[in-house]
Amino acid sequence: MHREQQAMGSGAASGSGYAAVESAPKQAMMTQTKAPVTGARVTDTLARLDATVGHKLIRHGDLRITVDSVDGARVKLEELADENGGFIDRSQIDHEDGKASRATIVLRIPAERFMDVMRGSRGLGQVDRDEAETEDVTQEYTDLAARLANTKRLEQRLLQLVDTRAGNMSEVLEVENQIAEVRGTIEQMEGRIRMWDDQITLSRITVELVAKHAPAPVVAKTEPPAAPSWWDRVSGAASSSVGALATAGTALAMGAAAALPWIPLALIALLLMRFAGRRISRIFRVRRMHDQARAERDAMAAGIAAGMEVNAAVHAE
Repeated sequence: MHREQQAMGSGAASGSGYAAVESAPKQAMMTQTKAPVTGARVTDTLARLDATVGHKLIRHGDLRITVDSVDGARVKLEELADENGGFIDRSQIDHEDGKASRATIVLRIPAERFMDVMRGSRGLGQVDRDEAETEDVTQEYTDLAARLANTKRLEQRLLQLVDTRAGNMSEVLEVENQIAEVRGTIEQMEGRIRMWDDQITLSRITVELVAKHAPAPVVAKTEPPAAPSWWDRVSGAASSSVGALATAGTALAMGAAAALPWIPLALIALLLMRFAGRRISRIFRVRRMHDQARAERDAMAAGIAAGMEVNAAVHAE
């Protein structure tokens, strides 16, 4: 199976909605005075931001379609995306036997044409999976836009503080470090908003195209083989017996050949064992004779002592 992938960037549309966020929401925040921001002031700002930017919806579609020809359906899908102002963001095609058997294509479509492309994609073949999801990020978007505006105001104040305040080098470096941290936070927020703007402006539709499998070829029926004759069965049994005998003989010969190098070692080990057995038996026999002689000496000494005691008793009387 051969697989090819193709991806196209969508950076041209990534910043389309960010300009709108930087216009009305930022103007609404920057029109405030430098007085401390109270709870009522924040609530009023969030309400005006929500009314300005409206609902922020991210839409995803997921289709699995069985088609007669993956290549033909893929071309129609590309034309459908182009007609509706979209493009192919990523594609992956699997080939089998020189033909495309499966393809996964990711479309990026303007949000207002999402349902049109979904309906057009369903007409390519038999729909096996049809899923659509809408994610409402209005609240998160509004909160992030408000925090971004406040963070930019903080950055401006820090910049003014560096320009107007005279201090030693350590104080200036400390303020500049704070400015760098604030700038990093602003860039993260702006990146998040750009990503949301891209997802809100261009919906994503993932279409999986699967080719229909061709019917299995019809195999012609064949006549069963004829039953073997009596002679064939007898000769077959004889051949099997001869083959088994040859196999057994080969196994025995291989076993003898494998055991041949071990025979001298086995004889040496046997001789050593026999020699050791003789030595051990001789040691036990000598020890037994010594024990017997010692017992006889002890008995003789005991008899002599007893005789001496009897003579001493007789002389004493």
